[in-house]
Amino acid sequence: MISSLTSTSKGVKISWKKVSGAEKYRIYYKYKDTWKKITDSTGTSYTWTGAKSGTSYTFYIRCVSVDGRKITSGVDTKGKSITYKKQ
Repeated sequence: MISSLTSTSKGVKISWKKVSGAEKYRIYYKYKDTWKKITDSTGTSYTWTGAKSGTSYTFYIRCVSVDGRKITSGVDTKGKSITYKKQ
């Protein structure tokens, strides 16, 4: 689902394709064996400012309902990885 990850001066820019019927997108990252929710978004890109330069992260997207209580699709099981390098 994630189309690109880009290192920027502010953090990692995550971009993904619109999913038909999706109301919101929930963004997660995995670092080592720990999963963390970043945010919910109605758009198709988000810049995460919590990245540390030189650190590798894997990002995942999941579709959720407007109120965020219902999962409307499975998690993006493939995810996409990047080693963040502050620009």
